[in-house]
Amino acid sequence: MAAATHRTIRPLAIAIGAMAAFAVIVALSWSRAPAAQHEEPLQWQYKLVSIPLFLEEQAGKRWEDVVIADVEERRKIHQAMEDEFNRLGRDGWDLYHVGDVFMVFKRPAL
Repeated sequence: MAAATHRTIRPLAIAIGAMAAFAVIVALSWSRAPAAQHEEPLQWQYKLVSIPLFLEEQAGKRWEDVVIADVEERRKIHQAMEDEFNRLGRDGWDLYHVGDVFMVFKRPAL
C-alpha cells in the first residue's frame, strides 16, 4: 500500500511544481507588459563591408594573396583587421553577420 501512495504523490508533486513555475512566468510577463507597450521599437543602422575591399584597404593585400601568405604576413593582416574591428566597435558597430564575401555590422540608429 505504501508503494501505491508513493506513486500517487510523486506525479502530484510534479504537477504542482509545473503549475507554480507557470504562474511565476505569467506573473513576470504581466508585470513587464505595460512598460513594453510604451517603448518605441529600436531602429538599426547597418554597414556592409566587402571582405576583399576591406583586406585591400586595411592590409594592402588582395584576397588571393591572403590565402598564400606566410605565417608572419597573416599575423600582420590579422592585426590590421583586429585594429579596424576595434575602431568600428568604439564607434558603436557590432559585427552582426559574416557572409562569403561581406560582413554586416549594425548599431542603434543615431
